[in-house]
Amino acid sequence: MTTDTKQETNELSLTLMPVVAEGTLAPLLPREENKAGLIGAQRSRLGLFFFLGLVVVPFFLAVIYNFAIASPRFSSVAAFMVRENQRSGGVLSLVSGNTIGRSDDNSFAILEYLQSRDAVTWLNSDGTLERVFGADNVDLFSRFPTYISGRTKDDLFHHFQNYIDVDFKQSTGVSTLEVQAFTPEDAVALTERLLQAAEALVNTLNQRARADSIREAEATVNEATAELQAIQVRLTAFRNSEGLLDPDAEVSMANKVITGTMEQVAKVDAQLSLQMSTTPNNPAIRQLQNKRDALEAQLAQQREALVGGGDSLAKKMEGYEQVSLQRKLAERTLLSAVASLASAKQNFQGKKIYLARVVEPNLSDRPSQPTRFLNVIAVLAIGLAIFWITHSMTKLVMEEV
Repeated sequence: MTTDTKQETNELSLTLMPVVAEGTLAPLLPREENKAGLIGAQRSRLGLFFFLGLVVVPFFLAVIYNFAIASPRFSSVAAFMVRENQRSGGVLSLVSGNTIGRSDDNSFAILEYLQSRDAVTWLNSDGTLERVFGADNVDLFSRFPTYISGRTKDDLFHHFQNYIDVDFKQSTGVSTLEVQAFTPEDAVALTERLLQAAEALVNTLNQRARADSIREAEATVNEATAELQAIQVRLTAFRNSEGLLDPDAEVSMANKVITGTMEQVAKVDAQLSLQMSTTPNNPAIRQLQNKRDALEAQLAQQREALVGGGDSLAKKMEGYEQVSLQRKLAERTLLSAVASLASAKQNFQGKKIYLARVVEPNLSDRPSQPTRFLNVIAVLAIGLAIFWITHSMTKLVMEEV
């Protein structure tokens, strides 16, 4: 009985042994090797997708655009300086007169103008820019107007900024202007017109500076003239109120009268002294004394009128001299203002600032843009760099999963 039980137990026991599947059943089993294979396959497909999208496609698009679509651009370069007539000061101005120097502030103003909307408006005043950018030989991405570049004046301004470059060298004071167009002749024409616009701006600045200087000088002259006229009115009113036609002449006349009276008193004193010494009892002595007393009274009255109280001539002269001094100062101010006006007109007889061309616009015989091979190599290098970064990040992410 025991033997039968052991035999049945041995027959019912199971032994679990690993089974290795082969053939078509292998992918159905969740083994680590199969998981690694799946991740590797997904990574390969994703890497190929990134390589195609980030390297191959941009590379071929760059080749097609640069060698089949992009229109050649020709550059025209010109160089100029902004000079200024500077007057020497003091005694040196009598010897050397005007000197010519750099005007960096005006140079920066010219460069700002060349890149402004006003310059674009000047260029396109007769439709020149739209004709240049709308020609048949211009590719779709460089043409204007289009749905890509826009159609408004503001769009034209921004579009043209890609075809103009200005530079100023502080060490030499020379400004460089470079303009690109799709034919050498158009590039030269646009550069020449921009230089003409800069020269017109310089003339405008000269006229504005001259007008401002003369206007300020004329305003000073008008103020000085009005001040002198007002003082002259006060002086006339003072003369009328005080009854003085010519105060200086009246003072001179009064001095002469006093001097003459004093001379008569001196003569009477001499005669009186002679009579009293020779004929003390002469009745003429009494007459001479009366005459002397009359002359003394007249002399005192004349002195009172000249230097006495509030109605004296000296008191009147004090007010007159104050007004007269104001008139003299006003006259000097007016003379100075008139001299400043004449100097302002003389200083601006010629150009205060002017544009001196150093290099005339050149006619290029080969295109400067686009640099086809460099552009393609740059696109390829950038694509490879982006692909390497993206591939590395994707690899790290998939390894973490």
